[in-house]
Amino acid sequence: MNTEQMLVAGATDLVIETKRRVELRTPTLDDVDAMTSLIGAWAVQGLTLARTPEDVAANLEDFIVAESDGIIIACAALELVEPSLGEIRSVSVSSAVLGTGAGRLVVEGLLRRAESLGLDEVVLLTKTPAFFAKVGFVSVTPEELPGAYMRGSIIAKGRSLVGRTAMSFQVASVALESAAERA
Repeated sequence: MNTEQMLVAGATDLVIETKRRVELRTPTLDDVDAMTSLIGAWAVQGLTLARTPEDVAANLEDFIVAESDGIIIACAALELVEPSLGEIRSVSVSSAVLGTGAGRLVVEGLLRRAESLGLDEVVLLTKTPAFFAKVGFVSVTPEELPGAYMRGSIIAKGRSLVGRTAMSFQVASVALESAAERA
């Protein structure tokens, strides 16, 4: 966070003050169409998997959104694979705000959620590994991915690793960074 940004934390919401006010929050049913549209724009480019409004609505509790001036500018989901493991999915950012940190905000918000849920690890598949590396994810081989993830989230759902980089984040590092910041 740079000097232009001030963190304001609430019980479940996060507000970042910059030149433009951005609120990180849990989405509502009213946000589903905007979220589906954002995800669809990235899916057309082959950078995420398309999701229907029904799928987004059914999994709304997995998502987090970044909103600015009443407009959803980014979203992402943290899907639980098993009690200690989650997968970040559907990271999507409005083309109008690319490069402003909105994507990083939603990913970091999900990592804080992962910590609060007691997860040990968060994994993902991506075609943009440099972005996730900046947030602390490390590339792993498919063989290093947890078996439960491979069986339940990849094989069972007919997904493919082809053309994607597998990445992992050890959630304990969030707690360590938070402790270091408080010291």
